[in-house]
Amino acid sequence: MRHDPGIRACHRSCWILLLWTGIWSCAQAGDWTLSNSLSLNAIYTDNVGLSGGGESDLVLQVRPTIGLHGRGGRIQADVDYGLSYNQHLSSNNGSNLVNNLRAHTTTELVRDTLFLDANAGAGLSLISSTGARSVDGVNTSGNTTQTYTFSVSPYTRHHLGSTADLLARYTFNTVRHGSGAVSGSNQHQFSAALSSGREFPRTPWSVNFQHSITDYSGRQDSNSHVSATLGYIIDRTLRVNGSTGFELNDVLSSQSNTNGVTWNVGGSWTPNPRTNFDASYGHRYFGSTWALNFSHRTRRTTITGGYSRSVTNARNTQLESNFIDVFDDNGVLIDQLEVFTPTLTNEDFISQSVHAGLSMQGRRSTLAFSANYTLRSYQVTNNDEKAYGFTVSFSRRLSGKLSGNAGASWQQVSPDASPSVSSYSLRLGFSRPIGPHTSVSVNAQHRRGEGGSGGDYTENRISAGLTTQFL
Repeated sequence: MRHDPGIRACHRSCWILLLWTGIWSCAQAGDWTLSNSLSLNAIYTDNVGLSGGGESDLVLQVRPTIGLHGRGGRIQADVDYGLSYNQHLSSNNGSNLVNNLRAHTTTELVRDTLFLDANAGAGLSLISSTGARSVDGVNTSGNTTQTYTFSVSPYTRHHLGSTADLLARYTFNTVRHGSGAVSGSNQHQFSAALSSGREFPRTPWSVNFQHSITDYSGRQDSNSHVSATLGYIIDRTLRVNGSTGFELNDVLSSQSNTNGVTWNVGGSWTPNPRTNFDASYGHRYFGSTWALNFSHRTRRTTITGGYSRSVTNARNTQLESNFIDVFDDNGVLIDQLEVFTPTLTNEDFISQSVHAGLSMQGRRSTLAFSANYTLRSYQVTNNDEKAYGFTVSFSRRLSGKLSGNAGASWQQVSPDASPSVSSYSLRLGFSRPIGPHTSVSVNAQHRRGEGGSGGDYTENRISAGLTTQFL
């Protein structure tokens, strides 16, 4: 896989962040947790290209992972990295490497005054939301690209007595893709905030300024916003707030005016430590903005839900992506809906999103369900795209050593400019430890896609693997 100089530079930045974190963590005393694993998997698929033709293949996958979490001295770090090497044995697809990285560090350069945040990410992304869906590096559908993100943000914080606190920050971030389907981009952002100090325990306030410049290939966007916020804490469970300001946006958009007054009102209600509800409503240049979030936890159950309406783009989605696989307490991979990844384009869109989730934890079993709906209204082409789906996963400890897991998902994308695309998947797996730090697993999966740009496809996959620790 060939990368342009920007990709290589971003890749080096990710490794520099990892090395820098390791050196500091080793040099400073503190509380650190180091995790690691090495997985060897043999994967057979009857449709490696996710196409109507259905070419079979046997893939050997080697995947080491390492994680570092904790704090020591003046640094706090959360770093997870995985490298997947996939060798195709029964086809002419050769081999490929997939980097997965999620890293965040905060360093106190000058005590209580000057700080540095650094973030890095790497993983596979879907190029088109209507193409074949696979982001694990095994399939060769041509609808994925290696993505790298990196940001560095020095900031200073000053206490103005007990009256106010001053925070000033500069952030540079970059997003790069291995595919030429979309260009990379850089952003410079400047922000400052003057917020209330200890003298205002019931009426928190702030004055905020933010200006950003985003450089794309052949174009530059700029966004500026100044605002003032005032809140009131009614009691321990209830608080309200409101803000007003003005924004200037020089961006590509079909909107007749991208500047104007902004305002927002909202509040939060926390009747007990396990229940929280936040709501806000406001106005920006593209119309109304909404944000609703609800969560409730019991000893064995968690319920979440929310709704939002805002303007964003694929670039922001990549900066916020979780490129590392998420596992439950039993080591079972939790499905993450790929359908809600927008097509890689440099076009802003208004996003209206609804999500709901339920998880239940028993003594031997875990059940998780999530459902999502997203409407994207693109601001240059004026195309709308609806994306919705659900996923459910279940795991159970079948005996003292044997565990089983199962999952199902369904998703659909309905763009204005092309026919609807739908897909579903079913999976079943078992795992068993064979030593203090070693386990074996067997997994089977069935997937089907209909209406995509590459045509209808069906894939059946079975894999057997061994996972151990190497440190």
